[in-house]
Amino acid sequence: MGIVSMRRRISLSLSLSDSVGWDWKSKVSQRGIVTSCRAVVLPRFGGPEVLEVRPNVEVPDLKPNEVLVRARAVSVNPLDTRMRSGYGRSIFEPLLPLILGRDISGEVAALGASVRSLIVGQEVFGALHPTAIRGTYADYAILSEDELAPKPVAVTHVEASAIPFAALTAWRAIKSTARISEGQRLLVIGGGGAVGFAAIQLSVAAGCHVTTTCGSQSIDRLLAAGAEQAVDYTAEDLELAIKGNFDAVLDTIGVPETERVGINLLKRGGHYMTLQLLSL
Repeated sequence: MGIVSMRRRISLSLSLSDSVGWDWKSKVSQRGIVTSCRAVVLPRFGGPEVLEVRPNVEVPDLKPNEVLVRARAVSVNPLDTRMRSGYGRSIFEPLLPLILGRDISGEVAALGASVRSLIVGQEVFGALHPTAIRGTYADYAILSEDELAPKPVAVTHVEASAIPFAALTAWRAIKSTARISEGQRLLVIGGGGAVGFAAIQLSVAAGCHVTTTCGSQSIDRLLAAGAEQAVDYTAEDLELAIKGNFDAVLDTIGVPETERVGINLLKRGGHYMTLQLLSL
């Protein structure tokens, strides 16, 4: 199983021929529909050691709007590791065992009766809703039609699997919540991570003026992505280095100090958005 690190996230390349210590095959019904497959299951909350690779996990029947995707690569998001450790226990504990994972890139294996925009065999990528209990850490995952898009030919499955959840998080923050528009100023605190990097690119494409904070190793990459200023938080005082106020602040770090800085740099009536998780 290949592991590739991408922007604070991990993409896992899956193959039906991967060896996990036994000879196995996904079960297929007489109609050619996959009925069970290998999956990484969370039977209880805890560290990485609680995860179990199971060879024959049931694949539910497709609803009319759903798509069965054969996974070629999936990614590990911070939300996945927090859920594994017990985040959302009050919601998810009664539903154990769970299959974690939001992102996927792969091929369409089967279609629900009402799906019209995709075809079997097509390469796709996408992300599940954060509360999905049957995630993508499986050789076959189920997503709704509107959670998938055709995978660009120029993007590998590993690269594609590292995009959707982070990019959608950024999109919802800056477009759905802050409703940024051309000419506005945006501050991204933590631009070196996946969500911050996506937010910079989306905002620049919308015609915004973007300033970001990051580690020294990310400065050149974020400036190349279109940020007008990239401030090394390890070497500079952010409130002295960053000039002016902002129409919106996206704080991908979400600790008290970044919250204080972000709010102090916000224009009156502006939007402060944080990725800090609430207790559930």
